Amino acid sequence: MKGKQRILRLIMAIFFLLAMVSVGFAKPMAPPGVNNIINELVLFEQNYEKRDLTAATISANKIDNELLGVLVAAEVEDEALENSLVSLKGAIIEENYQKIEANFIFFQKRFYVFLNNFEYKEHPVIARIERGLIVESADMLNENNISGIAGEMAEIANLVMQSKSQFKAMGVNEDAVNTFNKKIMGVLRAAKQNDGKQVAKLLPELQAFYKSLFSNAI
Repeated sequence: MKGKQRILRLIMAIFFLLAMVSVGFAKPMAPPGVNNIINELVLFEQNYEKRDLTAATISANKIDNELLGVLVAAEVEDEALENSLVSLKGAIIEENYQKIEANFIFFQKRFYVFLNNFEYKEHPVIARIERGLIVESADMLNENNISGIAGEMAEIANLVMQSKSQFKAMGVNEDAVNTFNKKIMGVLRAAKQNDGKQVAKLLPELQAFYKSLFSNAI
């Protein structure tokens, strides 16, 4: 009987240890500031592409403040991410557009890696892609804002390529993601050529393909 009790206690201890390990490795939910950063990244890119460094500086400062809040709330340290933002702000002060672009791309890459620290009810990058593709681009098409669609497609293409791991986690294979990106580039090319008729043809096809990604996910 004592032998059985020892075995039972051992089994219970193992289950308790596994539960503790599971809790210890569980990711926290993302702080609300994450979505704000993503929105400001979009605004920042639009501003520096228009050479509006005053507005770009405002966006960079907002990103800085939001990032500090996210790091504190999540109790996470990411020195490389913080340093990349410092470099970006320095390039703005220098008014060096080549360095601004390079540092902005590097900061985005670091930030998307940083997002892997958290769990999400809906991943903010995927939500941003969907809003831009389904809602904002459709509104622009209705307004015949073809240049706006070009800018939206460029931003979505960048987000898609940065988010391949997230698509994979949602059951979308890499071939499907690459096909999705090719279709985005097709709309982008038509928009850059100001071919409204072709954009009106390709955009609904792109939207339908996006929706099929998740219905066909395995």
